[in-house]
Amino acid sequence: MPPQNTPERLSKMTDFDKFMKEVDTCLISKLGLSSNDIADAPWRDYFKDEMEIECCCAMALYDYNDIPFDTLVSIGLGDYI
Repeated sequence: MPPQNTPERLSKMTDFDKFMKEVDTCLISKLGLSSNDIADAPWRDYFKDEMEIECCCAMALYDYNDIPFDTLVSIGLGDYI
């Protein structure tokens, strides 16, 4: 199996797959979690609503993972709540 981020693989990814990759990049860099750690978050709805990645992450962390607002502020996502 080729590495995940090769041009061939990325060209076969759907827009939603690309969106989720960006979500995971944001979540991992901010808090060390991935979208799989926030399973109940409505990722597809966020995607359909064309929300910004950081906004999606902040809402999912706050609404579905009970991350306190102060923590969101400290990791740079407080402006989205």
